Amino acid sequence: MTTSVIRRAAQLGLTPLLLVGACCSDATGTSGDAATADAVTADVVAADMQTLDIASGPDVVDAGGPDVVDAGGPDVVDASGPDVVDASGPDVVDAPEPLAPIQSVAAGTLHTCVLRGGRVFCWGDNTSGQLGVSTLDRSLTPVEVPGIRDAVEVAVDGNASCARRIDNTITCWGQNIGGQLGPSVDIGRDRTPPTAVPGATQATRLVLGSGYTCILRQDRTVWCWGTNINYQLGDGMGGPDMRRREPAMVPGLTGVVDLAAGQFSCAVRDDGHVFCWGLNFAGETASATQPTPTPAEVPGVTTAVQAGVGSGFGCAVVQSGEVYCWGDNRLGQLGDRPRNLRMPPAAVPGVSNVVSLAVGWSSTCALLRDQTVVCWGQGQRGELGAGTLTQTSLAPVTVTGLTGVVQLSGFAPVSVTQANHRCALRAGEADRLWCWGFNSDGQLGDGTMTDRPAPVRAAAVP
Repeated sequence: MTTSVIRRAAQLGLTPLLLVGACCSDATGTSGDAATADAVTADVVAADMQTLDIASGPDVVDAGGPDVVDAGGPDVVDASGPDVVDASGPDVVDAPEPLAPIQSVAAGTLHTCVLRGGRVFCWGDNTSGQLGVSTLDRSLTPVEVPGIRDAVEVAVDGNASCARRIDNTITCWGQNIGGQLGPSVDIGRDRTPPTAVPGATQATRLVLGSGYTCILRQDRTVWCWGTNINYQLGDGMGGPDMRRREPAMVPGLTGVVDLAAGQFSCAVRDDGHVFCWGLNFAGETASATQPTPTPAEVPGVTTAVQAGVGSGFGCAVVQSGEVYCWGDNRLGQLGDRPRNLRMPPAAVPGVSNVVSLAVGWSSTCALLRDQTVVCWGQGQRGELGAGTLTQTSLAPVTVTGLTGVVQLSGFAPVSVTQANHRCALRAGEADRLWCWGFNSDGQLGDGTMTDRPAPVRAAAVP
């Protein structure tokens, strides 16, 4: 019996002192030395059991009872759970829980960020510190933005990034040429670590435009800050060298349910009407071709649920699932035969059952109710996702091999390349993030800097 106990205890990793306690116990009594040994034994047993995490399992060593270590049973600790002690293999106890799946993706001009378990991870270009790390080196794989563990939304533009926190405040990092990082950062000072934006509170939605930032607040008003050269802030006080670091409300705009920003801004009200303001060189605010200082209603759209803005054109998804677009159409970005511009808005032919939009420089992609994606317009760097790098399509084409999509993201960059990329989240936990299009700085996340005409799986986020 003693040999069996020693062998069995050795398998469990118990100390020699425990064995002494076991061999010296007497069914009829315990001597003073034995009592001391028993006391020490009890302490060692407790320590050993804590080390092996076996207190809740069936293997119990009791120095005061019979010398039995459940020799006839398997060496399992809490068989109903993941903790298993196997003498032939390593002892694994309570492995860390993995993070939740990626919750959302934000595709900018040359970088991409995702939200996962309250944390933000970014990759791609980092010339202005838009990845949030201590260097300005680009990264082809995801890096974690330090100091953020409670984010509920992430948004990016060309060279800046922001996160909405669980308390509905805003934190930003990266480029600050227009004051888009808020009053805590001097204009022109880039490469700051994540910094809270004073005055940006009660936010329920966050968007970044080209050099400015806007939020939708709980009271359904819109507040913006940053560059105002082209009246992007909607306060009527734009013009050359105009900037504002402090968040301020866009006047005359209430009841807002959706918001979009790029080179100009658009908002959808709860009555289905769309209002736009800012840059207007091609009719993007659906009015005359001059800047629109304050929000102006887009005519002919009365049942909108979401808006998207490109370079020189705008679009809206309406309740029927159709898409209405207006503005510049020289490259077919409005989904029909090119012409200089189109006002008022008209439905995109052949597009229906649309859930949301990702509008880019000169092309548009739409997520459909069947969880597939279609795109139209210019595709010189693969941004249509249809399998070719040079395709321009006036009619919607299906993105190759992409199914089960639950979120779509893209941004209309201000760039001489006139190209951009898009990313999509698929349902499920595995193979969740896919991107395609322009990849000059590794923004697609596939570990290369090669443009992709069809979706590729992005690298795993830590």
